[in-house]
Amino acid sequence: MVLSISYCLVSFSQLDSTIKDHSTFIKVNEDSLFTNIIIPENAKQIVLIIAGSGPTDNDGNNPLGMNENYSYKMLAHQLYKNDIGSVRYDKRGIALSASAYHIGDDFQFNYFIEDVVLIVAYIKQKYPDKKVIIAGHSQGSLVGVIAAQRLSVDGFISLAGTGFPIDEVLREQLSDQPEYFKDYAYKIMDSLKLGVELDTVFPPVSNFFNNEMQTFWSQWMSYDPLEEINKLTIPVLVINGSNDIQVGVDNAERLVSEKKEYTLKIIEGMSHVLKDAPIDKEEHIKTYNNKNLPLNSEMVNDVVEFIKNIN
Repeated sequence: MVLSISYCLVSFSQLDSTIKDHSTFIKVNEDSLFTNIIIPENAKQIVLIIAGSGPTDNDGNNPLGMNENYSYKMLAHQLYKNDIGSVRYDKRGIALSASAYHIGDDFQFNYFIEDVVLIVAYIKQKYPDKKVIIAGHSQGSLVGVIAAQRLSVDGFISLAGTGFPIDEVLREQLSDQPEYFKDYAYKIMDSLKLGVELDTVFPPVSNFFNNEMQTFWSQWMSYDPLEEINKLTIPVLVINGSNDIQVGVDNAERLVSEKKEYTLKIIEGMSHVLKDAPIDKEEHIKTYNNKNLPLNSEMVNDVVEFIKNIN
């Protein structure tokens, strides 16, 4: 079947100074999260964009990793140009949500899920006539999948989301590290996978698995993304780039492997930050800090088409 698509496909420049964010703080339990909202006048849909792992802010930038690529803000602007609204927010503990760090003794992965549930409730209360779609990037894909199970949303988009439990992904990502590092890290992951936290974690892996974050890792490892996404009964789009050096295409393929109604798009040449990048690792990494490099246009078009065709 050929679809007749009358909406505007992606245009560049991708950051438009005439598009203004409405910035606010959304209350989530006893904390508040900094949020940017862009709603075109004729919007029928609103996309909640969930950031990936680490100190990635709502624009897609990672100050600790020296990454300034504005991928989420670019996506929000491209959605706006196609009459689609968006909401993006700084995760608790990050950027302007830095003060929303602790709710208890340990930081928990499940707090991220609860935050999405409450933000969606805010969106649905403020914009009751709009369809709501969750779009999670990388770690945000799993967060969004689990939150979507608890919500009445209209669609879900996984952008470079992991398809395997995070401990398996970490083993793959650490495969080129020295043997002593891998041996110690793998033993810690085996323990946390079983829900057993350690009193002491020594360098060189203490930055990863410090005592404060062990509950977070243990909870994250307890989820299998395939099992979780299979619980969704809403339209699902899974996107991955062929040149993603962090999350390979096998992750995306696994996410759709048991549900023929899910849509899979593998974007040729696209990296983890949703932009084109060479496969050479040294040159590839440079693109993470290139704010002038546009998003992959095929990816944007696929996202817009999916959203516009949700009934």
